[in-house]
Amino acid sequence: MKLREIKVGLMLLLPWQEAWAAEAFSFNRAHLHGAAQVDLQKYQYGNPLHAGQYRSTLSVNGRDLGEETFVIQEHDGQLEPCISPSLFDALQLKDAQWPTAATCLRFSQIDKAIGWEYDSGENVLRVNMPQALLQPHYRGAVNLKKVDSGVPAAVLRYRANSYQSIVDGDTSSHHYLGLDASLRAFGWRLHHQSSYQAQEGNTHWDSIATWAERSVVNWASTLRLGQGWTDGTFFDSVSFIGGRLATDVRMLPGSRRGFAPSVSGVARTNARVTVTQNGALLYEATVPPGKFTFDDLYPTNAGGDLQVTIHEADGSQDTFTVPYATLRPGAGRRGLL
Repeated sequence: MKLREIKVGLMLLLPWQEAWAAEAFSFNRAHLHGAAQVDLQKYQYGNPLHAGQYRSTLSVNGRDLGEETFVIQEHDGQLEPCISPSLFDALQLKDAQWPTAATCLRFSQIDKAIGWEYDSGENVLRVNMPQALLQPHYRGAVNLKKVDSGVPAAVLRYRANSYQSIVDGDTSSHHYLGLDASLRAFGWRLHHQSSYQAQEGNTHWDSIATWAERSVVNWASTLRLGQGWTDGTFFDSVSFIGGRLATDVRMLPGSRRGFAPSVSGVARTNARVTVTQNGALLYEATVPPGKFTFDDLYPTNAGGDLQVTIHEADGSQDTFTVPYATLRPGAGRRGLL
């Protein structure tokens, strides 16, 4: 009889605990000294967020992007971050431009799929969004903001050779000097190549080429003005006098120099995505819910289509195939002569 009473008591107690946990906190002001003028209702659901300026670590999809300053403002009764132009740039959104007349944006105005959370304990502003909304972070790439053109300098390279022969008392000599001079300043590089020859009292000075060039970092290209040659990839190389703007593969990260297709899909949850080819794992990444795109796969020597598997958080899997012969956007090499 006592055991039965205990079981009934537990059955009655558990629903009461669940209902109590869902209720808001209440405070007895008699035990809070000096709190007569303090509005305690804002604390009934936990530690509240106050309007004002904050400086905290910005985390986007779990990736820390450094410290940023932002403002929390009230909108329609809700407190939300006010996105300034500097914070907008720090988010590194793809194909997004700051409205000219705007001074403050909300996350919902950029994309309704963007979610945010401020952790006051860790002082971190966590932002979650579909991976496809972000600028791609190619493996092996460097931050373009940290790229500079170097310090002003003058460089002179030379190659010299002298030859003399004596045959039956006859002496013959040949002298050669090759020069490669460059002057670098204000982002430009001025080059001049020439050679000098002397033989049997005859001298000849030959100016080979003179040109100026500079890097166009945002386009991963080089602008060349003056004398030059075509690259000869498809046809014989020919000389020209004029200008040329062409892709410079030295500016591309290793994952973008070769050929590999682009992989796109949609994840329903925080998912793990794997890319395999002929049973070999080529790529693996964790993505938030929404659209995702991988276009930094390293090229492979093996042929065969790519098998993409999305491992959802609920245990389900989605698999699809990407043809290996698909040319990813931006993979072509461009040149304007």
